[in-house]
Parts: sequence; structure tokens; C-alpha cells
Amino acid sequence: MSEFVNQLLDVELIFPPLLRQQWREMLDQLREIDSIQERIRLIEKQLLVYVNRAPIIHNNWVKEASTWLAQPGNGRIQKLSTEIRISPRQLSREFSRQVGITPKSFVQVMRFRNIFRAVHSQKTCSWSDLVHLGGWYDQAHFCNDIYEITGLTPSAFFAQHSATAGLLMNNHDIIR
Repeated sequence: MSEFVNQLLDVELIFPPLLRQQWREMLDQLREIDSIQERIRLIEKQLLVYVNRAPIIHNNWVKEASTWLAQPGNGRIQKLSTEIRISPRQLSREFSRQVGITPKSFVQVMRFRNIFRAVHSQKTCSWSDLVHLGGWYDQAHFCNDIYEITGLTPSAFFAQHSATAGLLMNNHDIIR
């Protein structure tokens, strides 16, 4: 902590992504307050919320979670639940209630969408490139997820469905 003393720090470096917007809003509020005491109270209030680990549930949290989970490499539900400070079980339950599928299924679909787009936007693409692009740990997990989603092996699916590329490639925003 001593490296932070008397330093001007960017919110981007300190807080996880889902908290940054709240802190930006607080900074806007601070600019409107003239009294130092009122500024200190506002900062203390915000810090206590953060320290007390109150869950960060607001109107847009599912949209933010969906956006975060859709990014390649962000598929760790445990990491997301830590960021928004709710249990993985509560995250899964609430996400399923609002979206209709579990976060894990959502991540699988987003990974599939990303590799589907890659296959049809590039002339050549190796299996290892697709595994890496989708954020899978290895080719076995990649094959299992593709089979679970499509009922076919990756080779069979992409051989049979190359004509359907336009359907997913033109749909850039699945969650609105």
C-alpha cells in the first residue's frame, strides 16, 4: 500500500471493470460538491460499500455480465462472480432467470459464435487457432463443446454448415 501514498491513481488500475462505472459516476458527483467534508463523506460511503463487499446488483448487471462473458478469454464464471461480489450459484440463478440459459451455456454459445465467424471470415484456419480464439484450454474441450452444441464433431459441423455462415456473421449483437 505504501506505493499508493501521495500518488494520483487511475480508477482503471485499481478497480475491477464492473466497479469502474460506479466510481466514474462518483467522481462526477464529487466535481459538483463544493464542501470538502461532503466530498469526504461521499468517498467514505463508496469505500464502505466496496469494503463491505455488498453485491453490485443494478439494472444493467446482466447486460454487463453478458458482454463480459462474450469476450474471448473471459469465460470464468467464478471470476465474474468475484467481480460483482455475488456467489457463483446466485449469479447462475439470476443470469438464467433473466437470460434463459446458464452463464456456462452462454459462454459456450459465444465461443462457438466467435469461432464460427473466424472460420467463415478467413481462408485458412487451423484447429489450434480456433481453440485459442475461443478461449478453450485444449482441443478436447473445444471438441466436446462443439459436439454438445451441434451434435456433430467440429469437422463434420463445419463441413456440413459452411452455407449458414451469413446467419451468425451478420448478427453482431445477440444481446440487446
